[in-house]
Amino acid sequence: MVAANEPPPVTVRTNTRAGTREALAALFAEAGLQAIPTVRSPVGFRLPSPGPVDALVGYAEGRFQVQDEAAQLVGLYAAIPEGARVLDACAAPGGKACHLAESHPVVAVDLYAAKLEKIRSEARRLRLEDRIELLAHDATEPFPESLGRVDAVLLDAPCTGLGTLRRHPELRWRREESDLARLATLQRRILERCQEVVPPGGLLVYAVCSTEAEEGQDQVELFLRSHPDFTLETSAQAEQLGWPLAQGALRTLPGPEGMDGFYAARLRRLA
Repeated sequence: MVAANEPPPVTVRTNTRAGTREALAALFAEAGLQAIPTVRSPVGFRLPSPGPVDALVGYAEGRFQVQDEAAQLVGLYAAIPEGARVLDACAAPGGKACHLAESHPVVAVDLYAAKLEKIRSEARRLRLEDRIELLAHDATEPFPESLGRVDAVLLDAPCTGLGTLRRHPELRWRREESDLARLATLQRRILERCQEVVPPGGLLVYAVCSTEAEEGQDQVELFLRSHPDFTLETSAQAEQLGWPLAQGALRTLPGPEGMDGFYAARLRRLA
């Protein structure tokens, strides 16, 4: 439990293009900052009482980005081949787009130009601006031909956000039962548009920060029934590292490890 006068803990992800996690740990230690390595993610730290994040050592130089450990695992679980061009279909606020841009050229898509500008600003701080293209587009509509070929798609879909109740307990009262059905319909529409640009042999990674089956497992099962040219494919790395898996997909739950609840599935289009 965090005392009322103490800043809340923060989880960050190492920007591996700027240095290793070990180098960042040394930087934090030199500044007298307590940094606890994340249990599952090999690139994260939990900072129990960091104070203002933008005042931390290494922030201005782009050495790290604030991101929950479960969200870090989504980018790692995707296991997209290095150098593959990736479409991040619902990119705001940009954590996963920037994570992927460490090893891939990324097209970051959002409906709102103001949100894209925030992604641009964060990419600039992380020295990743040249690796991220920005596209203002409604992902429920067909992607424009000007997008060109992409090798993989990440869809971190709009959802109830109920996997973040640990950090946002107010969602218990803000969400209504009708939200689940409305958002599940929206997720299906965006999934349909995303699959249209996945090439043969390419990947579609579907993720939601929710613990609700209607937004995760049920959504994927429905997609696979209606798209027999896709198959669910588990990440070999996740199996080797003992990451939390459920029926072939990544599934994290809020608990003592301090992670959000996330669901992520890797959907491979057959060649």
